[in-house]
Amino acid sequence: MNTRNTGIAQVLRNNPHARPMLSILAREGKVSGMGYTVEHSRPGRGFCCTEYSTKVLPNGRQVSLKTFYPGPFDGLAGFPTDITEEYSVWVGWDKEGEEHDAPPMALPAGATRWGIAAFDGPCNWFAEFDDPELAETFAGSLPPCREDEPVPPFVRIPP
Repeated sequence: MNTRNTGIAQVLRNNPHARPMLSILAREGKVSGMGYTVEHSRPGRGFCCTEYSTKVLPNGRQVSLKTFYPGPFDGLAGFPTDITEEYSVWVGWDKEGEEHDAPPMALPAGATRWGIAAFDGPCNWFAEFDDPELAETFAGSLPPCREDEPVPPFVRIPP
């Protein structure tokens, strides 16, 4: 558990409403039964918590899982009370991403939408899924990707 979450856990350790959140925070660094390693957790309003996990496939591709756990008071405040999971697979980066609003390719089978993020540079494209099997199947079908090898950007064909 990181220093911030350790401090939060110490302050809330005697609060019975915070126990579910504290048990989620304690899972950092552990592997779930589905093979996802919990990278970090972020506590939120009303004792809710968001957990970020990853699973690396044999081809080097990674499936990321974001799980939202509602707090005990979310329903009273009018917020959703369902645990939600979102799976995403990094597809590649776009050298000219700021100039293109359109995705670099057709949405993969089973994906629900495209995710895009520009981390102080070119746009990165993520296929987002609701089903873990579809996400892992898609990630397994992509060309191998190793950390020590550079990945070329998408090549767009002019319309």
